This record gives sequence, structure tokens and C-alpha cells, in this order.
Amino acid sequence: MSEFLLVEAGERAPQRLRLKALELLDESIAGLDLLGVDARKASHDLRRRLKELRALVGLLRDALPDKGREERDLFRDAAAQLAAVRDRKAALDAFDRLRERFAGEWTPRKFLSIRRSLKKRVQTEVDEPVIERLRSSLRVERGRIAAWPVDEMRRDDLLPGLIRSYRAARRRMRRAMQERTASRIHQWRRRVKTHGYQVQFITTVGLTMLESRGEAVRDLWHILGEHHDLTLIEEICDSLGSPRLIRNFRPYLERRLRELEGLAASKGEQLFQQRTREWAAQLRLEARSAGMLRADSVERRRRGPKKSPPSRTRAPSAISA
Repeated sequence: MSEFLLVEAGERAPQRLRLKALELLDESIAGLDLLGVDARKASHDLRRRLKELRALVGLLRDALPDKGREERDLFRDAAAQLAAVRDRKAALDAFDRLRERFAGEWTPRKFLSIRRSLKKRVQTEVDEPVIERLRSSLRVERGRIAAWPVDEMRRDDLLPGLIRSYRAARRRMRRAMQERTASRIHQWRRRVKTHGYQVQFITTVGLTMLESRGEAVRDLWHILGEHHDLTLIEEICDSLGSPRLIRNFRPYLERRLRELEGLAASKGEQLFQQRTREWAAQLRLEARSAGMLRADSVERRRRGPKKSPPSRTRAPSAISA
């Protein structure tokens, strides 16, 4: 019984992703209440869910009105309203990781005044009008998601979205590694995160098994994330202390940025070395094999004693959820 339901769920992957979108949106709406309790953590969690929702729209976009542009813009703008809260806390955390990295070279009190300056900048609250605007727009969006017309999508219709995110991440990687600027590397990071979330969703619905790739992509976006957080410090560095103090601090910051760029280049080359066309062909072959294995598994189960199967309980539709 449970095995059959797993097979059935795999065949209805687009509908399962719509249900996942509803789940993420409900968690986002509930998370708004936590912004008044711990804005730093709540803003990080909420922005992550909004980015996951954007990635889901990218997988389902071919079935959505105007390719899901309105949804993508809404989730992007909502996350942007919480960016300042997240970035200020991230800069403080990045300083602490930098201190750990150079623990053998820094005394406990070295650059402590810089940390105090970063800590003063941390924002602990989000304005109530901002929270209410987000709540209102997300509630309206929930009704739109429940009505997403994905019922006619086939499982294989999800693959183009994943291939698009691979292509985008690969292109951004080339530009980032050529120019080595903070903005280019940040653009690459955003595409890598979208690709990583989509890999996770594709694996969850059983379209193909990409668990190891998902782990490797997460490793890469953590490297790129640390790079981004250190650039936040670099941008405001001159305001964090005396000129002499900053002159002594900058070499450590620059050393770590170069280290992270090297790590990202190496990891990125492993993940995105194949041309998009070659990677897409391999992905479709793996998805086809996974589908054949499921079909064969169903056929083997059907060769048992000829008796009426137990009644199946259909999962509730997304619209009624």
C-alpha cells in the first residue's frame, strides 16, 4: 500500500510541488509573527522560504500565467524588505568566522572594537507596517498558488526548469571567475542557490536521484555565502575604526576573500564543468531510468495473487488544502 502511494506520488510530481509551495507559504506567513520576537533569525528563515518559493516557480513556470513572473517578483520584493536585517547580523557572524580562521594570528582582543561596531549595527526589530504589508500580500498569494494550473503537467515537464537553472549558474560562474568582483560573485551565488533548491525539490518528488549533487551545491553556496558576508564588512570597513586599525585589519579580510574565491572556483568547476546540453542529456537519461524502475516495480507488485487491491485514499487536492 505505502509503496503504491509512493509510486503514485512520483507520477504526480507537479501537484506535489504545488502542495509544497502552499506549505512553504503557510510557514512564511506564520514566520511573520516571529519577526517581533527574534528578527535576526526569523528574517533569515523567512527569506530562505521565499527563495525556495521562487525556485519552485522556476520549475513550474511553463504551466503558470506569464511564466510565473508576478509570483517571482512578489517573492523577490518580499525578501528584499528583510535584507537589511539579515545582512547586518550576517556581517557580525562573518567577523566571528574570520576570527576563528585567524585564531593563531589574532590575540583575543585584536580588532575587538570592530566587532563592537558591527554589533551596534545589528537590527533586532522589523517595523510593524512592513510585517503587515508582507502578511497581506502573502495571504493573497496563497489563493493564487492553490489555483496554479499544474494538473496537466507531466513529470518530465519539470526538467526544463532545472536545466535553465544549471545554465544560469554555469554562465554566472564563468563571469564571476573572469572578473572576480563582489557583484559578479554574488550574482553567481544567487543562481547556485536557485539551482540547489530545485535539485532538492526534484529529488524529493523522485524524478531523479540527485542527493549527492544537492550536498555539493549546498557546500558551494555556503562558500559563496561566506564570501558575500565578508564583502558586507568590506563595504563599510572604513567606518568601523581608526585608519590605522583598518589598515591592519584589511589584509586578513582580503586573504580570506581570496581563499574563498579559490575554493568556489574549484567546487564550481566540479559541478558545472559539463556543457548544458551534455548535462541535460544525462539528466533526462537518469530521469528516464528512474521512471522505468518505478514502472517495473509496480508491474512486479501486480503479479501477485489475483485479488482486489485495498481501496486507495486519494491525497487531498492543493485547492482544498
